[in-house]
Amino acid sequence: MGARFLGVTLVASIVWFALHGHEYSLVRAGARILIFPFAAAILGKLVGIAVYRLRTRRLRDMLRAITSYFLPAAH
Repeated sequence: MGARFLGVTLVASIVWFALHGHEYSLVRAGARILIFPFAAAILGKLVGIAVYRLRTRRLRDMLRAITSYFLPAAH
């Protein structure tokens, strides 16, 4: 998930600063092109972790319901 966020943000920031290149110096634009995708990659990792935890929680709850139904003594 982090790589997706990184890729999308990297392309978007390059396009943004290419279109608004006259407003920023090359060093400032380069720094911002690197900072924004890095922050987006961190955000993507956090989103990926949250999605994974929600997905495994649902799976665990579903398995618990199945085993308690078919194996009532096991619970």
